Amino acid sequence: MMSIRRGDSPEEWKMAKLILIPKPGKNPMEASAYRPLCLINTPAKLYEGAILQKIKGEMTERGGLHDRQYGFIEGRSTLDALTDVMNAVKEANQQNKWCAPHPLRRKERVQYGKMGGDTESNGK
Repeated sequence: MMSIRRGDSPEEWKMAKLILIPKPGKNPMEASAYRPLCLINTPAKLYEGAILQKIKGEMTERGGLHDRQYGFIEGRSTLDALTDVMNAVKEANQQNKWCAPHPLRRKERVQYGKMGGDTESNGK
């Protein structure tokens, strides 16, 4: 028998059907030429929706998430995060500081400091 408290769920709910959708104009011999789509079991999807509603209710009651949380938040996207970063850069520059985001692949880092002064690094 399934138990939410124990984290049990039927084995068929843990299975998904993977469908690869080809991207136009890409080499079909490369993995990056496909967009993965996973179809999960219908009762599992319904259960997931019920749990999501419960979690959202709890989060609302307890004060929600940080204002700068972007992932998994309805109506927010990567573009919102980038807009916030660019606004921070613009604001720092208007205050006679220089600020430039460094486009690093694995890390995000912003360097800041006064014009003509020493620099500090925020991040590693």
